[in-house]
Amino acid sequence: MEPNLIYIADDQYLTFVGISTVLSKFYGADTKIEQVFNTDDLLYKISKSKPNLLVVDYACFDFPTVCDLIEIKKNNPEINMLVISENKDFKQINLALKSGIAYYLFKTSSEDELHNALRAMQNKRKYICSEVYDILIDHEQKPVYQGEYGKLSNGETEIVKLITLGKTTKEIAAMKNLSFHTINTHRKNIFRKLGINSISQLVKYAINTGLITEIEYYI
Repeated sequence: MEPNLIYIADDQYLTFVGISTVLSKFYGADTKIEQVFNTDDLLYKISKSKPNLLVVDYACFDFPTVCDLIEIKKNNPEINMLVISENKDFKQINLALKSGIAYYLFKTSSEDELHNALRAMQNKRKYICSEVYDILIDHEQKPVYQGEYGKLSNGETEIVKLITLGKTTKEIAAMKNLSFHTINTHRKNIFRKLGINSISQLVKYAINTGLITEIEYYI
């Protein structure tokens, strides 16, 4: 049986040494583990030889956002992807998990949690560390929309979502059984209430308030 091939996409040397030591003990000494320093190198290596496991901290790599990591996952669904990150931002975590990344730890996670994630991977089960779970639970207990969101009516927020998902004024009017003029008026009122004057600003507002996710927008 060929040894496992693992890429660790993280530019921190001590992190690489620590994670690779644990992985070697778990999978065996014949496991081939390589450190990858940038996206171009990672994509080249994957094109030549796909790993059994990709361990990545997108915050310590040249990914602008987690969306770049998601794109690699979408193009290589057979690769197990384990995030071990310092980034504890709810939106980034939530986006990653909703996009098919099934294993998520923090760099403060224990060795036991890393072992638990690897065993879950072997059994084709999802795994997140306790701290990720706590962040998700804490967020569920807070109001989903805050701040500017309160300025819009329920009908207006629905129109915002449809606009940011690419629907035209004519399409929204047909979906809502309203006139083109009525939807156009709502649109003007929305822009006025939010103090914006472009679709790009509206998209940013919708993502920042949680009305849509980045992955919904990119799809």
